[in-house]
Amino acid sequence: MIDLESDLAPPVAAFHVKEGGTNYFEVSVDPRLRDAVNMNASRADMVTVTSGELIAVTELKIDLSWALLLQATLWRHHAHMVWIAVAEAKQTPGRLFAIDCARRYGLGVLEVDARARVNVHHRPVIRRPEDISDALRASLTEGHKRDLAICGTNRGGHATRERTTHDSLATYAAAHSGASLLQALQATKHHYRNVNEAAKALEKLIRKGKIPGVHLGKGRIYPTAEEARRGFVEDEGRDRS
Repeated sequence: MIDLESDLAPPVAAFHVKEGGTNYFEVSVDPRLRDAVNMNASRADMVTVTSGELIAVTELKIDLSWALLLQATLWRHHAHMVWIAVAEAKQTPGRLFAIDCARRYGLGVLEVDARARVNVHHRPVIRRPEDISDALRASLTEGHKRDLAICGTNRGGHATRERTTHDSLATYAAAHSGASLLQALQATKHHYRNVNEAAKALEKLIRKGKIPGVHLGKGRIYPTAEEARRGFVEDEGRDRS
């Protein structure tokens, strides 16, 4: 039964995978690129890199509405193809008119029935590479691949620049327990303007326990609280000697 937008995500994601694509979920255009492409802060429910390296955006909604059509058209300058995916419903004159409007604007339409089968009403127009921006492709991260569970929901937890930074720091802490925070930031990617700004902001977050897998002890990072306490004691001992 398709009751929620999140119910649409698994079958639609499987549809794109079957066609050779790689899916990313809840993707926003990086704010650093947004001014250049005149893009607002909207977030695509699903972005697929096809087997031919084309970018496709899919917006998911239970109901086919004018708001959905508008939301989808905003992505036409950032993707080679744009789909809307909706729950199957009675083909009323109003619905058929909306679907025809989608076709006229180059949007593909997927309908998902009660048994989670995806039916292609029609495919989207494929835009020329020179007609679209690279900003959306440049904003994709590995973190966006993990969010199928919240795709199409408003629960948050989507991949962000902040979470990507936090994940990179946690990975470094696990591999280099006891490294200085500055050393870690020099060796990993982060979204801050410089290392000093990053260190100041992240140290506060670490002390508040806001970054899973990263604990602080006298300017050094550790993957567990126990290692951080042990490292702190060792540093204290060296300072006294």
